[in-house]
Amino acid sequence: MRWDRRAFLRLSAPGGGALALGPGFWKEAYAAPAQPGPSPYGAMSGSADGRFYRFTPSARR
Repeated sequence: MRWDRRAFLRLSAPGGGALALGPGFWKEAYAAPAQPGPSPYGAMSGSADGRFYRFTPSARR
């Protein structure tokens, strides 16, 4: 591989970016996945309609 300015920047930019963000950023970025919680729109209805959609009670007006 020929080392010119463009190749050096292409290979060093991702490493420099990772170091600039710091370990705190990466710990939060790779933290435990999100857990589903209660919906602010209410529970889903029990069965789907003819087009396979399920709606909350407030959306069925």
